[in-house]
Amino acid sequence: KVVCMFREPRQRIISHWYWSLKMDETEYTSDGFEHFARCFSAMATLMILGIPGVTYRTCVREAFESIDRVEAKRIVEVRVRQFGFIGLTDHWALSVCLFHAMFGGECLAAEFDQLRKGSNRATSGYNVTEFGLDEYDSMDNDTYRVAEEVFWDRVTEHGVHRDACRQRICPKAADAFEPLA
Repeated sequence: KVVCMFREPRQRIISHWYWSLKMDETEYTSDGFEHFARCFSAMATLMILGIPGVTYRTCVREAFESIDRVEAKRIVEVRVRQFGFIGLTDHWALSVCLFHAMFGGECLAAEFDQLRKGSNRATSGYNVTEFGLDEYDSMDNDTYRVAEEVFWDRVTEHGVHRDACRQRICPKAADAFEPLA
């Protein structure tokens, strides 16, 4: 089974941009953010479709321009629904809890740590307007919508919510599920 964490596509693009700048990957960043965003806009979808050579270092623009978006969406929806586990990075703690609700095992506090804090990281996410991504349309948006639907369906199916996580599923990591103020 496939285990996958999905990130909101606009947030992923901005984070990838900052990472590429940090790593001085000028072959990707020298033409500016707009070009970069087009290059990497369908990366998750193309990986799920199994397009050869697609990695976090591949400008995938040419690969997705030749793909029928309707057919790609259909294939991706079928495949994503077959994944053994889907989590959402914007709901990290709930995703970890869902994983344990589905597969068992003890939740460890370390599973909730932020291990890769970016230097430009914003707690509530990057400002997509600042990057001109308000109307961002990508095949990855379609893929993310399917992943969100599957995630929330499974959260409901497995009875995962803050109290269940804190008290029953992840009691040794209860601090990750403090009640909302």
